[in-house]
Amino acid sequence: MKRLAILLASLLLAQFSAAQAGLFERLKSQLADTPFSVEVEGRENDCVEMYGRAFRVFTDELKLWYDGKTLWHLKGDEVYVSEPDHTEFMPYQLFTPSTYGFTMTEGNRQLKFVKQDFSVVIGIGNDGLPSRVEVRTPDAQFDLRLKELRKCSFEPDHFRFDAASWPHVEVVDLR
Repeated sequence: MKRLAILLASLLLAQFSAAQAGLFERLKSQLADTPFSVEVEGRENDCVEMYGRAFRVFTDELKLWYDGKTLWHLKGDEVYVSEPDHTEFMPYQLFTPSTYGFTMTEGNRQLKFVKQDFSVVIGIGNDGLPSRVEVRTPDAQFDLRLKELRKCSFEPDHFRFDAASWPHVEVVDLR
């Protein structure tokens, strides 16, 4: 779960392109219809892709697909299918923070989101692009650096688990 929180938060990095006051408003304006892929520095095989509420996370340790309603989480030779509610952290929640119980503050070249004992800080680099994400939970803290951001185009099925591509995986439906 810690890894999931980190990688989901890193999705948010790609949505930021402002370096001055009004970071949050610029974030919201950039969110609409901007599919992207982001790689995490120092993690060669890690890739996070997002389009609106949908995302896909591929790392050595974690594989997730979320189409905006259904979440598929691959663990070993099983994929767990669920429909998370708003109490589970999803990156799109930070774009309407008060709706999901987050408080948000803008600082010098950063945004900070806090919900109870969970926080996400998004840093903006000198070039105006997202440069880092910090995630703090009661159990752990993580700092990630953004390596590369690419705008992409995705088909809707890109964010859904394809059982045909994973023939030896058992589907465990928790819905």
